[in-house]
Amino acid sequence: MATRELRPGEALRLAEVTIWRLSADDRPLARIEAASALLQPGRWRFEGAVVFGAERVAGAPQSLDFPTELTPERIENSFATPDTLSLWALPEFIKILEDAGFSAIRHRLHFQSLLALPLLAIAMALLAAGFSMRSARRGGVARMIAGGISAGFALFVLDKITGEFGEAGTLPVVLAAWAPAGAGFLLAAALLLHLEDG
Repeated sequence: MATRELRPGEALRLAEVTIWRLSADDRPLARIEAASALLQPGRWRFEGAVVFGAERVAGAPQSLDFPTELTPERIENSFATPDTLSLWALPEFIKILEDAGFSAIRHRLHFQSLLALPLLAIAMALLAAGFSMRSARRGGVARMIAGGISAGFALFVLDKITGEFGEAGTLPVVLAAWAPAGAGFLLAAALLLHLEDG
């Protein structure tokens, strides 16, 4: 299907629209079938809408309006990758997505990952310090370098795996974002304490 960008001021129109109205516990209350939907400032306008209630009986076709905070620009941005938004814009954008009924897991995970980034950087610096503290005169330089590379790679893999689990909804977003940084920091602290005692 071909797509094109909307010109400024141009309305977004959808054809053959189906809407489900759900209760707070996600039980279907009604289904709305509309021939077309037009996104206007502050509302969706549905033409030729037929409402099927809980008893599945169709009502007469009518025009319906639903309030919304969506704009064509916000819909277009919702399909963009989260890293195209700044740290400061993400919380408001996440709220807009969730209020509109879109999934914001990727954006929330990216936001938490950005917050965890300073701790991850500290963990990497402490890991590097731990692997470089040993004197070269005592030997084992190759093993020390291999250990440092392995620890950095393991931390990278852990970050990617928890990120994938977080995007899939298997892990809570906060845990998926902060676990690699926390694990790296604890590993670095344990290594430094071990070397200090040794």
